[in-house]
Amino acid sequence: LQFAAPIVLLTASTQLLTHIDKLIIKTQFDASTLGVYAAAFALGRTVLDVLANGFNTDGFVKVVQLFKEGHVNKASEWLSVQLAMIVAALDPSYIALSMASHDIAALFFPQGYANTFADVVPIIGLGAALFNVKNFVFDNVFHLYLKNSWQLVPVLAGAAVAIGATLYFSPLGTVNESAVLYVAGAVASLTISIWLSSRLMRVRVAWKSLAGISAIGGLCLFASLGVNWALAQSLPLTRLCAQVLIGGLGVCSSLALV
Repeated sequence: LQFAAPIVLLTASTQLLTHIDKLIIKTQFDASTLGVYAAAFALGRTVLDVLANGFNTDGFVKVVQLFKEGHVNKASEWLSVQLAMIVAALDPSYIALSMASHDIAALFFPQGYANTFADVVPIIGLGAALFNVKNFVFDNVFHLYLKNSWQLVPVLAGAAVAIGATLYFSPLGTVNESAVLYVAGAVASLTISIWLSSRLMRVRVAWKSLAGISAIGGLCLFASLGVNWALAQSLPLTRLCAQVLIGGLGVCSSLALV
């Protein structure tokens, strides 16, 4: 019970933070807008969640093994590597997803809803990327030290920021503003998680690798803009395939720097 109770509270708090934006849209917009937003939210999160979780599945086993063997410094170093790998995977993927959002919308939504979908996906994707860094790097420190209850603090802080901002800015003018509140909650959660986890274990940031990853991300953005310009008269599916290719090459190139 001592181990499970914080997990139950954490799950409930996470659900609150995840769905607060949808509750706002439900009360301030119509059901069709909520449906489009929910679809954009699912896509913006799922693509990046799957990538980050793939690295964490193997990486967490490795870091736990090192920690249990008493190699605390090596465990910290591995989390630093995992941070770089997750950013390397998410940065080009996020750019490709954002640049392809209008084509995805054109393929699956009527024109009246396509713009809403395309505008929301990049915002939600940013929040998802921040949450993945929090969940699969800094929150792992809490798992190592069996401090599951500490995970509640970042999540509750994020929920408080999102709810507080909602009350301050309500009523919202567009659904984009609701998505921004989700990102605000993600920033708050990540910041608190970094600060709190550092009291147990410091995770070094590999700035040199991140600089290289950022440079590759910039190249991906330039290439994506070029593709959208060069293939402006082509079918949306053609541009979408090109964006997926750019994202894949960007991920492989970024991971080579880690």
